[in-house]
Amino acid sequence: MKNRLLVAAGIVVIIIGAVFALQGFGVISGSAMSNNHTFEVVGPLVAFAGLALAALGLRRRGSRLTTTCRRRARPGEPDVAVSFMAEYLPCCSGEAP
Repeated sequence: MKNRLLVAAGIVVIIIGAVFALQGFGVISGSAMSNNHTFEVVGPLVAFAGLALAALGLRRRGSRLTTTCRRRARPGEPDVAVSFMAEYLPCCSGEAP
């Protein structure tokens, strides 16, 4: 649900940024923003922010193995995922960075 909301908000922000940019470049006329160089810069920046927001919403959650790696194994109980990933990821080695 949260991801869908982020994607929808990102799309809306992209559209707003595109309208700002088009007004800044003078493609859409009839407002105070038309042919205004400020909106030539602000529009693409807003659209890029919307793209980042939508990408954040589309991003998949970490795999179960990575999530297991972030949790420490209980003392005395070897965790296969933690012991396997400890070789490759510093977050699982148990050593302070």
